[in-house]
Amino acid sequence: MRLQALRREYEVLTMEEDETVGQCFDKVINLTNQMTRNGEIVTDVMKVEKVLRTLTSRFDHIVMAWKNLRI
Repeated sequence: MRLQALRREYEVLTMEEDETVGQCFDKVINLTNQMTRNGEIVTDVMKVEKVLRTLTSRFDHIVMAWKNLRI
């Protein structure tokens, strides 16, 4: 039951407008660490992808640059 709640929290996680990228990344890491302790397998790639999806629109140019590097 706890893992389901953590998965839901992970899915709806968003970056606040007044939040820094570091704070956003910390939220993702803390949440994924909790998920791992409850049996979920979370890779580093999954964490980075989540951070990129979570960033606000003011970081769109960075997200696009990162995606272009992966192609």
